[in-house]
Amino acid sequence: MRVLDSCRSDECCRSPNFWTQQLSNFFPYFSLLKDEFPDVRLNIISKLDQVNQVIGIDLLSQSLLPAIVELAEDRHWRNPHYLYRMIVLRAISLLAPVMGSEVACSKLLPVVVTASKDRVQNIKFNVAKVLQSLVPLVDHS
Repeated sequence: MRVLDSCRSDECCRSPNFWTQQLSNFFPYFSLLKDEFPDVRLNIISKLDQVNQVIGIDLLSQSLLPAIVELAEDRHWRNPHYLYRMIVLRAISLLAPVMGSEVACSKLLPVVVTASKDRVQNIKFNVAKVLQSLVPLVDHS
């Protein structure tokens, strides 16, 4: 996160070439979404808006969005820890307003609909909360 804080005011960091070269530094950061400790995952999720402010919506959707969808579909990761699946839902609820209605409908909504079929009641409850937050975005598309 220090990279994000230092680059916010630095004009050289705003060029697309800089972020194309430096994006690989963020992939270990994104991999922390799979960490076994909930506090680590929640901390990463809470910083996603800052990542978006620095690298922009295009690079974020090219890098983080596939990682979140992959996490949601990963069978090994899904067993038996439902807290990981809740983190994906939390990430979707934070990212959807930033990503906009088109991305929310095409990429994020299918993940939420799939999660609605989960056998864990807490996941279903959180799906309902995420769907409620997505309604204004979907309603505008």
